[in-house]
Amino acid sequence: TPVVLVASQELAKEILANKSGHFLKTPPPPSLRPLVTGTISYDGEKWAVHRKILNPAFYFEQIK
Repeated sequence: TPVVLVASQELAKEILANKSGHFLKTPPPPSLRPLVTGTISYDGEKWAVHRKILNPAFYFEQIK
């Protein structure tokens, strides 16, 4: 499976905000699963549920 690493903050923001449907999340290798299991590795409905739970933590007033 090809892998693309993005070092540009602006490009990463563009990809995540507008192009995420063009990329598939691949499962992490077994050795890394304990480190990356969570919202960032979820897809579909499971991701939506966890993102909804976490969303209030990212409101501007909470970040101040």
